[in-house]
Amino acid sequence: MPSGECNAWVSEIVAAQWAAHLYRAGTLSGSDRLSTVYYRLFQDEAGEPTVRPEGFDHNQFRHISEP
Repeated sequence: MPSGECNAWVSEIVAAQWAAHLYRAGTLSGSDRLSTVYYRLFQDEAGEPTVRPEGFDHNQFRHISEP
């Protein structure tokens, strides 16, 4: 699936207030060119969704709203 379609599916799976805090974290490639897209969701101490903490950088992290 194209990345936009993956983002749309994961946004439908989680609650709307959580989807706003999703980050596409990368793709794991397997044998025969199969791959899995994975996402990160950060939570505060109360278990509520929150923005990515400062200093938690990775070159593949993209907010779900970014193309």
